[in-house]
This record gives sequence, C-alpha cells and structure tokens, in this order.
Amino acid sequence: MEKKIHIICADKYLSILIQKKLELQGFSVSFSDESDLTEEKIMNLNNDIDCFIIDSGMDEYLFIKLKMRFKNSSYIFLPSLESEKNEKISGIENISEPLRLSELFQTLDSVFKKKDIGI
Repeated sequence: MEKKIHIICADKYLSILIQKKLELQGFSVSFSDESDLTEEKIMNLNNDIDCFIIDSGMDEYLFIKLKMRFKNSSYIFLPSLESEKNEKISGIENISEPLRLSELFQTLDSVFKKKDIGI
C-alpha cells in the first residue's frame, strides 16, 4: 500500500526537493506552503495522509488543529524546530541538524515500521 506524506514548509524549493526524493522511493507526496496555511486548508486536506513532514515556521495553533484532525498520522519535524518542544508528544519524530535526506528516509522507515506493527 502506497504511503501518503504531506509536507508543510515555507521553503518551496526544499519541499520540491524532498517531494522528488520521496516519490523516487515510492511515496505519494503532496505539500502546502506553510506561510499560506490556514485552519480551513487543514480541514480540506485529504483524510488519508499517513505522515506529515513539518518545517519550523508552522504556527503552534495550526499544528494543534492539524494534530486534532489527523489523530492517527505521524509527524516528522525538520531540524529547525526545537526538538525539546515536541519530544513528549507521541507520534512525533525529530530530525537532527543539519537536515540529511538519508536521516529523513531512516526516520520515515522507522515511523512506518512502528505503524505497521501497531506501536
């Protein structure tokens, strides 16, 4: 089954780079511009997103709305987010600085393995 990933990032070029690399690995990828994200846009996202990759600029209120809407999704934060801010919330993984795509892929593999075995 194809895993669906949604990227929320203000940097369009980074989003496109990550999207292309993930699509080559067989993932279905979509993205939203973080600077243009609203609660309404969150509510209009497809229901079947397995994992979100989120940039540092995301508003906390919008993240809470996203987490409430997608309770069964996993969340990966790119390096610029403070890892201690989200370390106690279940279903959230953090990537260390600087961003390495190989580490992102390893984290995705780990997230989906946990989901597949029900952790």
